[in-house]
Amino acid sequence: MLDLALATLLIATAPARPAQASVPGSPATDRRSPGAQLERGYLRVAGYERTPLVEALVLRVPHLKFEPFEAAGSSPAQMAAFVDVRREPSEPTAETIDFALTIVVSDGRAFDRRVQTQRDDEETTRLLASTTANLLLAIEAGTVEADRGDVPLPTVTAPSCPACECPAPPDCPPPSEPSPASDSASATEPPRIELGPVVMASSVLGLGAPQQADRFAAAGATLGVHARLRRGAFFGAELRGVGRRGLLGVSLARLRVALGGGLRLRRKTWSLGASLWATVEPWRVRGGEIEPPPRAQWGLAARVSPALWVPELVPGRLGLSVGPLVELSASGSLISDGPATGLVVIRDDSDVDRGWLRVGGLELSTGLSVTLWFGAGRRPQ
Repeated sequence: MLDLALATLLIATAPARPAQASVPGSPATDRRSPGAQLERGYLRVAGYERTPLVEALVLRVPHLKFEPFEAAGSSPAQMAAFVDVRREPSEPTAETIDFALTIVVSDGRAFDRRVQTQRDDEETTRLLASTTANLLLAIEAGTVEADRGDVPLPTVTAPSCPACECPAPPDCPPPSEPSPASDSASATEPPRIELGPVVMASSVLGLGAPQQADRFAAAGATLGVHARLRRGAFFGAELRGVGRRGLLGVSLARLRVALGGGLRLRRKTWSLGASLWATVEPWRVRGGEIEPPPRAQWGLAARVSPALWVPELVPGRLGLSVGPLVELSASGSLISDGPATGLVVIRDDSDVDRGWLRVGGLELSTGLSVTLWFGAGRRPQ
C-alpha cells in the first residue's frame, strides 16, 4: 500500500510535457524532401531555341527525355519535373540576356532561378543546360530547398476534336491555328535564309605576265546580292566595274559579272567568309582604237573576307558586316592558241610605245566590303 501511494504521488506532481506534431506542407516545416528519382522530364522554352537546349540537357541528365509540356496530359502519374525557361525582355543594346528558370516537381514543389548570359548562342546554351541539370540533380538528391510549395502542375490538356465531345488525338484532324507554344518556338528561330546586298571597293594588282605592263591594273567598286542559309553556306551574284587611265588620254574600262558561293561563319562579333566565283569580264578602251578588237576575259576567283559582325543593327531584322577582302583571280580570253591576257599598247603619233594597260591574267584584288543582312539574328519577342 505504501508503494502504491508513493507512485500515485509522483505521477500527480510530474510536470506536463506538451505534445508535438508536424503538418506536411506548412510554412514552418522544411521544404526539402528526401531524394527521389525523377522518371519524366518536360521542357517548355520561350524566347530561345528549344532543340540545342534539349541536346545539351540530354548529355547532362541522360535519364530524362524532356518532352513538351503537352506530352504530360492532364495528370502525370510518374515522378516528373516540369522545366520552364523564359527569356526576359531586354534592351537591344544590352550586353547580357536574362532568363527565368522554374522547375515544378509533381509533388507540388517549385524551384525558381535566374540565369544571366552573354549574347553568344553556345555560351547561353551551355549555361542554361548546366544550371538546369545541376538543379534537377540537387532535387533528386534532396539537397535543395524549394522556393514555393503546393504549386499546381503546368500541364496542358490534349485538344478535343472540334466535331465531337470526345478527346481523340489520333483520329482528330490537327487544329487550324498553331498553339501558343509553337508560336513562341517559331518566333525565336533564326530565319532559313538571309539576303545581303553588298558593296565593295577594291584595287587590282597584276601578277606575272605580261612583264612590261604596270603592276597596278585597275580600281573600282562592286555591287552584289548574297543569300546566306542558316548553317552559313551562301551564294550570290556580283557586278564589278574597274578602270585605269593611261597616257595620251587613253583609258581602260572593265565590267565583270561573277556568280559563286561559299561559306560565311559567325561567332560573337566576328565573321569569316571564304568563296569561289566564276567570272566573265568584257572590257573596252576609250580614247583610241585597238587591233584586234577586245575579247571578254573568262576566269575564276577565290576570295577570303574576315569582317566585324553586328548581329542586331536593327533587332531581329538587320545585321551588318564590315571588313577587308583579299581575292586572287585568274582570267584570259579564249582564242585558238589558248587563254590569253589582254594587253593594250599605247603609241603616240610616231608609233613609239608610250605605255601598256593589262586586262586579266593572274591578279590580286584587295579592298573593303560592307554587307547589310536582312532577316539576320533572332526575331524580337
